[in-house]
Amino acid sequence: MLYCPSRGGLPLRRLAAVAAVAAMALAPQVPAQTNTNSGVLLELPASTRALALGNSFVAAGTDEAAIFYNPAQLAEVHKISAGLSVQQWFLSSTLAAAAAATHLWHGTIGVGLQVLDYGTTERVIVGDPSSGSDPGATISAGGDYVASLAYAVNVHGVRLGATGKYVSQRLVDQSAGTGAADFGAAFDIKGVTFGASLLNVGGDISILDDRRPLPRMVRVGTAVPVHGIGPLDFLATIEVASIRDGKAQPLGGVEVTYHATSDIALLGRVGALARPEGAAISPVSFGGGLRARNLALDYAYEGSDVLGATHRVGVRWWR
Repeated sequence: MLYCPSRGGLPLRRLAAVAAVAAMALAPQVPAQTNTNSGVLLELPASTRALALGNSFVAAGTDEAAIFYNPAQLAEVHKISAGLSVQQWFLSSTLAAAAAATHLWHGTIGVGLQVLDYGTTERVIVGDPSSGSDPGATISAGGDYVASLAYAVNVHGVRLGATGKYVSQRLVDQSAGTGAADFGAAFDIKGVTFGASLLNVGGDISILDDRRPLPRMVRVGTAVPVHGIGPLDFLATIEVASIRDGKAQPLGGVEVTYHATSDIALLGRVGALARPEGAAISPVSFGGGLRARNLALDYAYEGSDVLGATHRVGVRWWR
């Protein structure tokens, strides 16, 4: 990697590689070669359960992770809910998200944090060798984070929610950020949930004279639960997502819950999403989980013929 003292030490090759892989692995709406948005983290999975369902969560999400997909669905949190998930992403980067929600006043308040850590890179000195810097040292390649605060209410059977958030990007010693907002709505008809959200309404991010807008996104979908088929419950979800500069694409998934006892349940999930031609990520994801009383452990798998596989694990607690 190159280290240029005059520009603050940018490991250009690593950053270019991470950016290229991120572009290929973005949400299904954006072909890698035409992506012009900033805030890549906003287009990546933010929940283990959602990832296993093809990232279709605008109507299916009823826990604290709904803050990342449709803030209106936070109104479905009964008392308090919290969760954390981590995914070892490509080129030694780490993708993680944490969220919590609880009732407050006449609605539900939620907080969320998403992080994409690009890892570290070796520093190689180009220029004056007598500068005293250690060429074998490592430096942080940077990372992105999104901090969110949301509130949701139920008004005559219609759930409404809004999120305010701050989006930050850092490439070594260069950083920039902007504010943004999400808006969502959801309602039920005969047990079927319909949801819609408008995400990432905000400004641009400019780093190294490269200014790009946030990936504004519209999600519309439905979730259909089927309960009590013996010890099994089913949930089917389908969604259409449209992102700035991209075409609307379908995605969806199925979740099966086996109630082993009154307190223990085993879950299996599979999801599919329409990836553009040439995208690095497989169009199929899957996973499962174990739920015991007020604790759940979840797993999701996402594959790639080019870059190998990634695994996401998560833990949730509620009461």
